[in-house]
Amino acid sequence: MSAKKYDDVTIYFDKTRNRYDAKVTIEKGKPRKTVHGKTEEEALLNARKLLYSTRDESFMQKKGIPLIDLVKMNFERKDSANQIGDAQYHRTTHVINYLEKTKFAQKNVLEITENDYQNFFNELSKIYRDSSIDKFHTEIKQALKYAKRKNIIDDNLLEDIIKPKSKLGKREIKTFTKEQQKILSDYLFNLTIDDYEYKNVLLIQLYMGLRIGEALALKKEDINLKDRQIHIQRTLTENRDGNIVVGEMTKTFCGNRVLPIPNIIYEYVKEQMEISKNNKDGLLFLNKGKLVRHTSINDQLKRRLMNLDICEKGFSTHSLRHTYATRCIEGGMPAIVLSKLLGHSDIRITLNTYVKVFNEYQTKVAKQVEDYYKDINLTQTEDIPFEIANSQEEYEEPRGAKIIQFPKVVNDYNR
Repeated sequence: MSAKKYDDVTIYFDKTRNRYDAKVTIEKGKPRKTVHGKTEEEALLNARKLLYSTRDESFMQKKGIPLIDLVKMNFERKDSANQIGDAQYHRTTHVINYLEKTKFAQKNVLEITENDYQNFFNELSKIYRDSSIDKFHTEIKQALKYAKRKNIIDDNLLEDIIKPKSKLGKREIKTFTKEQQKILSDYLFNLTIDDYEYKNVLLIQLYMGLRIGEALALKKEDINLKDRQIHIQRTLTENRDGNIVVGEMTKTFCGNRVLPIPNIIYEYVKEQMEISKNNKDGLLFLNKGKLVRHTSINDQLKRRLMNLDICEKGFSTHSLRHTYATRCIEGGMPAIVLSKLLGHSDIRITLNTYVKVFNEYQTKVAKQVEDYYKDINLTQTEDIPFEIANSQEEYEEPRGAKIIQFPKVVNDYNR
């Protein structure tokens, strides 16, 4: 079989090895590199990948680049500029690993149509939730934006598609009822450290609303017993090797916060300070000198809930944080205050996460306002006469005046 020429790639069949070899010119004047494939198409694809890996802009402007390689290239650029933290590294790596398995991402960006992008995201909506869909959209959009700046593509077609909502709906995190919280609290209050060494982790989450990673990363220097405050300024995280480490910051910028220690758990925080006085790096919670994995605490919580006959599925350590938030709302705490206590980066996260609880709370508050009106004599204390309340007579509009019809008020929480 004679050799075939594709620009800077020459392909020929190697009979002795029963494969196709492709010789690639990476740099003029230097030896050509060879890649292989079981078929001619595979050999050509491997040759193209080798050329793309050189990041030669002139070549990409002529021949384009597979979407997956473009996403990888953009990821590497951001990572080399120290813009990728450990948590984001894992999320983006998941996106890349998924894309590598799809035929869609193997296509050249010059060949992908708007319809291709739309179909891909429509399929994602069947298996991923909104937050994951957003991550895929962000990574691909940024990669295409880079390609447009480099004149590899003319238009960023992703800007024209409709990003679908997940068909899975929002993940609902279980919240303990008041009765369940009472059972769990009484159980934890009556345990000693010898009974369960991590009981104070659960109490801090349940009555202060910390994320499990924030609680497990607490150090003695974060605790101010005199002023009854805890400074949240770091969290446990997973590094790029998959090991649990103490992060240098919280999950979000707003996660760095100072919280008051409630009286109900003050003595237990004080107890933990004493227990951990010899711990490495001043950490409050360790497991035989090592960091505690949140999955371990999760498993232990579920087993203890079963023993307490709280057998519903879906409970986790994050349920403790949600229970704290729910009780705060029921107690009348404004959303903006709760948002700061929880360390949310945006009050909309708080409102959207606890929309059902806020809806119930607003009904309660509306009733309180109505009762207040009565207390200050702004409403009639006697019942409205039946004849007036049920009058069907039309009101005759005065001449020269127009009755303004106010629009119906829409409840923002239900949007």
